[in-house]
Amino acid sequence: MGSLLSSSANMDCAERDIGRTSSFSSILSIHPIYDGIYSRLSPGARIRFGRTCRLAYNSVQDFHSRAFNINHHLRRFFDDPIAFRNMQARLAMLISGSNALQFLDSTSYPGSDLDLYVWEDSAKEVGHWLMEHEGYSSAPSKRKANEYASISIFRFDNFTKDGPDGPLTVQVVATLISPLEAILNFHSTCVMNCIAFDAAYSLYPQATFEQRVSLCIASRNDRRAEFKKYRNRGWKLILITPPQEKKSRGAPFHGDVIRWVHDHHSWVVPLDTSELQPRPRLSPTSEYFAWDPVIYNSWKLVERLIPKIMGSFHMTSGAPIGYRARGSVMRYEYLVMDSGLYQTIASFLEHQIHKRSNAERRSSAKQKELSTWCDATIGRLIDAHRAKEIQNQGN
Repeated sequence: MGSLLSSSANMDCAERDIGRTSSFSSILSIHPIYDGIYSRLSPGARIRFGRTCRLAYNSVQDFHSRAFNINHHLRRFFDDPIAFRNMQARLAMLISGSNALQFLDSTSYPGSDLDLYVWEDSAKEVGHWLMEHEGYSSAPSKRKANEYASISIFRFDNFTKDGPDGPLTVQVVATLISPLEAILNFHSTCVMNCIAFDAAYSLYPQATFEQRVSLCIASRNDRRAEFKKYRNRGWKLILITPPQEKKSRGAPFHGDVIRWVHDHHSWVVPLDTSELQPRPRLSPTSEYFAWDPVIYNSWKLVERLIPKIMGSFHMTSGAPIGYRARGSVMRYEYLVMDSGLYQTIASFLEHQIHKRSNAERRSSAKQKELSTWCDATIGRLIDAHRAKEIQNQGN
């Protein structure tokens, strides 16, 4: 009798387990159902859940393929998002501000603008494309470059048009130096995200999306309106990292750590590039590279005030966070934190410059089309440095 009861009970349990598994499988097989679940989870929670079984992984990947459909995201502003992204790839232009945050957070702020960060010498081309191909009109900008402490911003150009749900505004932010430096000088860390043509990046994902905390970089007096806006959007703004978090392995801000845009602390979302044209060469004689130059930038978040160092770049607070690697044989500029790597790049550039004639180093627009740029080699130097760094950490 006892044996039969035990056997019967085991069968009942097995049947219930099968039933539960079947119900679970049904939920993870119907995307309108799991879309509703996943849209309420943080990105980290979705990724962790996706590691529990193959069905969960497949459903999370399916959700992400639609949630992070960049062409769909951009159709609010552009009739032809593919043409925009081809231009974005060619000009190394970044989408940032609240739009990048909305994309990664799978949310929407009604009436928000699209902010494009582009090298100053390409800003006019972007404005022309917006007016000629997308029907935007030039409009006065409410923001002035001199209102911002960052010396990286040259000017703001606004373009507007009527959309189906109200007016649309695209703001072209022309930067004198690296667009990423402008992003690193944002008011707080929750908006330190960007979208390149091939991937989206969140530089402080643990703080931004899991803890909903943002570390202030600018002073409260400088950015009072922005701080209020992001508090209203659900972020807790803090002035300093709590001491106990600085010692934690999972510290969300990674203070005093050399960071790279696509390191393991960042959240990188690859984007579908199957419909894009291959990224063109910088010039007919330049070595080809497919990557966006943003990935070869590093910085360090320093939460203490240190006197400015000649040749370094600075956060709004005045804390030095690295060096600008630039030269007449480089099309782009790169932010480099490690002094040894900086010296390696500087020595390489000096050698290359000595090989060039003065005529070839002129900086006219036509000359930029004809020059042989060394950015592909800079990428290899940085890759080699990082590989050695990782190897040393392993030892």
